[in-house]
Amino acid sequence: MRKKFFTDYDLKELKSQLRLMIEVEAEDYFLTHFRQTMLFKNEEVVSGNIKNDSFRLWIHEQGRLGLTGVFYPVVRGKLNPFSQGTEIKINSKMNSIGRAIFLLITTAMAYGILQSVVIQENNELQYLIPRALMGILLVALMCTVPLVIHLKTSSVIKKYLVDELRLSHQR
Repeated sequence: MRKKFFTDYDLKELKSQLRLMIEVEAEDYFLTHFRQTMLFKNEEVVSGNIKNDSFRLWIHEQGRLGLTGVFYPVVRGKLNPFSQGTEIKINSKMNSIGRAIFLLITTAMAYGILQSVVIQENNELQYLIPRALMGILLVALMCTVPLVIHLKTSSVIKKYLVDELRLSHQR
């Protein structure tokens, strides 16, 4: 879901404020996120880039007290200049390595649950339906953990961005 914010900065000034926030210039590619998550590069710093009238930024924290793990969000913003200030449309997505790991884990869990819980020796309909529902519930419960991590950290990063740039919701 895209949220709209407004600022009194003009486009040039807003881009310079964003450049000050970004500590490591990086592209939003699979290889970039692989280096950050698997090789522990650029941990706990704001990474991202600014292109034309848009920006992307993210923070990766891992380790003992790491809050995001591999499921950290990439916050994307689209800048629309007005006569008095700039409108910023902000949304987020899970990074590409996080999405790949999430898909891999979900597929493996679904296969395992299908093989060990749903499909049994007795596959009569009266037994199959409750086992299938239990399998769906187990997969859904296990999928919520990475999604909750992503949503929580996404809201924290958006709040940081709003506070740092002194953005407002309405004009």
